Order: sequence, then C-alpha cells, then structure tokens
Amino acid sequence: MTFNIFGIPMVGPDICGFMGNTTEELCSRWYQASTLYPFSRNHNANDAIPQEPYAMGPTLLTTARITLQLRYALLKHMYALFLRNEGLGTVFRPLFFEFPSDNTFFDHSKNFTDSEYMIGKSLVVAPVLFEGATSVQVYLPVDTWFDFFTGDVMQSSSNTSPSPFSYDAPLNTTVPMFIRGGYIVGTQDSSNISRSDDLTGHYDLVVALKQSKIYVYYANGPLTGIANMEDDNVVDKCIDNKCVYSVNAAFTILSNNYQLVLVFALNNTNIANEDIYVDSITVYGDWSSDLSSEMQEEIPSIEWQMVVDEDVESYDVDVSIESNSKIVITPDSPQEIFPGKTLTFNGPMPSSDKSA
Repeated sequence: MTFNIFGIPMVGPDICGFMGNTTEELCSRWYQASTLYPFSRNHNANDAIPQEPYAMGPTLLTTARITLQLRYALLKHMYALFLRNEGLGTVFRPLFFEFPSDNTFFDHSKNFTDSEYMIGKSLVVAPVLFEGATSVQVYLPVDTWFDFFTGDVMQSSSNTSPSPFSYDAPLNTTVPMFIRGGYIVGTQDSSNISRSDDLTGHYDLVVALKQSKIYVYYANGPLTGIANMEDDNVVDKCIDNKCVYSVNAAFTILSNNYQLVLVFALNNTNIANEDIYVDSITVYGDWSSDLSSEMQEEIPSIEWQMVVDEDVESYDVDVSIESNSKIVITPDSPQEIFPGKTLTFNGPMPSSDKSA
C-alpha cells in the first residue's frame, strides 16, 4: 500500500511471510489477503518450514486454490486497469485515495485504512488480519455497494451515515469483496486456468448498477480487448497501441418493459481486432426505490430477449436469479465484441404499476 502511495504500482509482499515459520491458518489468510495484489507470490526463507499450498494441510490447499482461481478470473480486469493508467496513478489503492473527505479513513483507532484496500475505483477487499477470527469488520463509504459474489445490496447510496458491519469470513473460501455501484468488472471462467497465457477472449461481465435518476441506472468499466495474453502480444497490441475497451451500461425501467443496453467502444480502432466474446452478464441492482418487492421478484421470471446493434430480429436469452438484486443474463451463444457493438436486452413488464 505504501509503495502505491509513493507511485510504485507493481509491488507485493511475500505471501505467508519470509522470516520464521508460518502456520496453516496464517498462510491461508495470506492467500486470501493477497488475491489481488499487483505482484503476488509465495516466497520463503531457506531455513523455514515448507509453505507451498500442498505442504501444510487441506485448509491451505483449498483456500489457495479458490483464491488463485479468483485472481485468474479477475486478472484481465487488472490488466485493463494498468493499461488504461499507462503507468500513472494507482491500481492497488487505499480507500482514502478515492474517498478523501471520509474522515473514517483518517481515524487510526478504527484502522480501516490499514485493513481494507481498493482495486481501481470499483472493488473493495476486506481480508481477515487476526488469528482465530471467523468474521471481519467492514466499512464501506457513502455509495451503492454490492457483495461481489452474491449481488446482495450491502449499502444503499441513500445511507449518508454508514457504519461498520460484521461480515462472515471463514477459511476455505474467497476473501470478502464488494463492488461499487456504477462499475463493470470483466471476469473469466478460471476453472482451467493455471497461467496468464491460458486466459482467453471470453468474458463474464459483472454489471453493478447505480441510480442516476428515477427509473434509470448506469455502470461503466474497462475490458482488455485482446484474447492472446502472451507478453509479446500485450506489448504489441496494448503498450504500443491501445487495446482497452470502454463498456457503458444503461438499465431503464420503462412504461412497459425493462431494458439493459451495453455499448462497447475502443479508442484506437486501428489495431487488429482479436476475437473477444461476452458469455454472460450478471447484473446487480438496488431498485428498491423504484419497484415494489413483488415487482423485483418478477424481473427475472419474464421472457427476456436480446437485440444486436440495430438488428430488427430479436433473440431469446436465458435469465436466472439468485436474489431480488441479481439477474444473470446468458445469450444462447457467446456474443462477439467489436468497437461500436451494442447489445440490448428487453424484458416485458408484467405489471404497469412501477410504484415502490
């Protein structure tokens, strides 16, 4: 964190610690905490006990496997943030960089500046730092926030005096992480990924909406616009040129339907396009101020359809739900992305009453 404050972004500590012997619990918590460090490695002293994930027991092995899969799932998002910054600014950030007027982060007795970190402007990570703990105290600044994994609304932007809350944080799973409303994060299925060269051009988008006015919500974010993540290709396509897409999303509650529009833009259209696809779109929304609880439950059960660009033909899509604030939209086939591409998803409204 300190190095990032100094403007040195590609840094990270020795996971599990370097001097002395670690424990399985401590090493597992290290893996959770280090999920999204820019530079992430397990590094050990010669005279210390082995601390590889397979060397200490099933808890460490499971925790390390799950957290490394999460890292690979988000690695292209990390690439996009670094590439968009072009060597300037920070990616791994203290929260007071983004919320300088929130005095909570300058209160050393509360310690949230030392116990939480941000990735870009969109993600907050809150690892467990104390031995034997099974939960963590989390503080989220004024804004709309969702649980990154479940889509549950953790905090509404209408809450102008947020308070810390306790969040379950067991071992054998991922670190607690939260996504800010108004942002899009591109992820990838990482079940068969073991190195960056294995990353593909397929994305699962997480769209966390923020309300801009009544019945209107928005989000935006970057995508790495190449499929081949080998170093030479990244330099050729992304350093010497520009390869970062901007994705803009608008969710609107209309008089007779719900509509989600995704627009993909690329600043430099001269680079050779690679095959980039969107496999699914997971939408998080806090629309409690616009819709009754009954109507929130109806959103995913309706017959959604997709329109590509301005094509008059529409396509059926699969829509599922895990909570009132989470919609998962899956087209019948992956949708190829290129500059200027627009995807529009429409769901007819079962009721004309939009009152909350």
